[in-house]
Parts: sequence; C-alpha cells; structure tokens
Amino acid sequence: MNKVILNNCLPFFWTHQKDTSVVSFFLIVKAGSNYEEGYPAGIAHFLEHLFFKGNKTYSKKDVAHYFEYIGGGLHASTSKELVSFELITPITYFDKALEMMVSLLREPNFLLNDIEEERRVIAQEIALYEDSPEDVLLDWLEYEVWKGSSLANPILGTRESLEKINVENISMYYENFFVGNNMSLSCCGNLSEERIEKIKTAFEKFPKGETKSYCVSLPNLGRNYYIKKDFAQSYFAYVYKAFGKNDEKHWYEYLLCDYVGSGMTSLLYQRLREELQLIYDVSMYYDGYPNNGILVIQIGADKMQKEKILEEMNNLHEHLSKLDLDEESFMYLKEKVKNQFIIDYTSPCAKLLFTSRNELVNQTTYTLEDIIFQIDQLNVTTFNQVVQKRFQELSYSSFSFI
Repeated sequence: MNKVILNNCLPFFWTHQKDTSVVSFFLIVKAGSNYEEGYPAGIAHFLEHLFFKGNKTYSKKDVAHYFEYIGGGLHASTSKELVSFELITPITYFDKALEMMVSLLREPNFLLNDIEEERRVIAQEIALYEDSPEDVLLDWLEYEVWKGSSLANPILGTRESLEKINVENISMYYENFFVGNNMSLSCCGNLSEERIEKIKTAFEKFPKGETKSYCVSLPNLGRNYYIKKDFAQSYFAYVYKAFGKNDEKHWYEYLLCDYVGSGMTSLLYQRLREELQLIYDVSMYYDGYPNNGILVIQIGADKMQKEKILEEMNNLHEHLSKLDLDEESFMYLKEKVKNQFIIDYTSPCAKLLFTSRNELVNQTTYTLEDIIFQIDQLNVTTFNQVVQKRFQELSYSSFSFI
C-alpha cells in the first residue's frame, strides 16, 4: 500500500496490481447526515443525486451512456458519516473515465430544475423507505437517542426538510465539504507511474479547505417507546450506551455484539430462534463515534409473542449483569470477530478503502493488522467486568412497533 498527500491536502492511497485489466477509484467525503448541522436534513444525500444530472461539459445522457458503456459504472452512496463514490473502469477507458468523474464532481451544475426533479424523486424514495419497518425503526430510534444533534438526522431527510433545500444551501454545502482536507482517495488496479501522475493531477483540482467534524452529545436513554403499526410482524429495538472510539475499551463492543446477537451461535439467536422459535430475525450492532457510542439490538417477531420477547429481554439483562465467560469461550469469541474482519477486508481494494476511511473519519491509521493486534490484547477478565458493570447499572431505551 502506498500513500501520498496531494498539494491540496487530499490523502491518496493506492495499490498496484499488474495482472488486472481495470482500475478502481474510491473517493470518500466527510459529508454524511451527521455533518448537516445548520443545513436541512438530507442535504448530503440530495447533493449526491445532483452529481448525476450532468454539468456544462457532459449532459445527463452522456453520463448514463458512458459509464454504462465501460461496464463498471460510477456509483455513489450516502451514509451517516460519508458520501462515497466508486468508479471501476477498464484500463482502455482510464483517461476518459478519470476526466469525466473529476469533471462531474469538481464542476457540478446546481440548476433549479434539477433540484425540483430530485426533490420529487427523493420524496418517492422516502415513501419506499417507509414501507420497510426495520429502516423506519432505525430512523426513529436515532432521532430519539440523539435528539438535539445532527446525529438525529435521517440520511434521506424528511418531506419537510426536502422543501428547504435550494440552490444556495446546496452550493454552500458543496463548497464547504468537497475540499481536499475533507476527502480521501483510494485506487487499486493496473496503476502505472503515468496513470498515478494523471490521478494526482486530476484530483488536485479540488481546492484545499478545512476538515469537518460534528458534536456528539450523550445518548438520550431511559425511556420506552411504542407505536401501533399495521405491520405483519412486531419489531423491537433496544439501545444501550457504549464506549466511544477514542476509548480503548471500545474493542470489547464488537465481542459483546457477537456474543449477544450477531450470527447463529449468538445468545439471542440460540435462545429466541432455536429453542423457543419466537423470532425470525435478530441482530446486534455497534455504532461508535469519537466520544460516545450505542449498542442496538433489533428483533422481528410474531405479533402474538410481544410479552414473551419482553420477558426474554429481561432475562438477557439479568444474565449479562452476572456474566462469567470462561477463557475457552472467550478465545472462541475473539477468533470469530477477528476472522470476520479478515473476511470483510480480504481483497486489496477493501483493505485500501478500510485504511483510508479510518484515517479520514476516525483520524487513526488503523490497518487490518492493527485491528487484529488490538483484538488479541483483549482479555476475558476485563470483558466480564465491562459487561457486568454496564448491565448492573442498566440504562437503555426500547422501541417497538406492535
């Protein structure tokens, strides 16, 4: 893996693979919904859509036809933390694909007509999203848990916030966030020295700016929420406080998620699915930010099983408050989590993107090897103490569609 900082402070990571006939580009920008304080919710996602509307050089039709023609295509997505762009091109079309990608991202058109079109499109996207109970539940819990901060913003925004997006605030958001210091570029594939120089020259067209950050308040926990919904199943979510990523103990959160609700060997899956057949789905995940974090358990179950689910969750809390995992079980747990990281980041491109994302979002230089090392340092005594303390001093919020 190679790294250089461009003249505009944009970090550029690359890996050369001489036996491949493609080049992959991954540009990530710290501009997700967590960074929308002072802007209408959903503006980052809205902006992502507008890049595909074309500009003064390339029409919308040019964009669609060319990127489909070369096979790989230009793809984009928006998350809580990032707006991401991915381009895969055969080396035959490298020059044109690079030039077009940078042109669209560096010289966008923010036309009123395009904004009105996308406002209607995203409103339909929100309507489609509302047909997914798991997604609606996630937005609801994040709104309540992080109320008062930009972390409460739904990625798509709301119908009300869409109406507030205009040429002026879209342009301001773009100018503030699409700057060298606030982005990271990763490339892998058949990268000759000549191609590397062309990439540097192209992406140095972005101006230098300021690295963005957001505030993370304490999560709002301690309440139980429910809404009657006409869904075929009941949906539950439990939210607990977790360590922020600046705390070295946050590595234990990954083990706890795996132990409680991640995969077929987890505590909840074995108990609720295999022993009692109460559920069709359960998961637990960790959302970590610099100084705070949350653990979330999501459950989908038959509507007639609500009381039994609540009883089993109380049993879970009791079990975790007295947790006494033995060394052998703990070692099994560590190996599982390590292997999940290894599988997730096995390809050169995935490892490259993983490293660049960590540096941009978390201001760390963690590689996959660093994470394996961190997990190896974890011990069963501390794990038991961390879990016991959290569930003895239990504070959580629950959310349910019934």
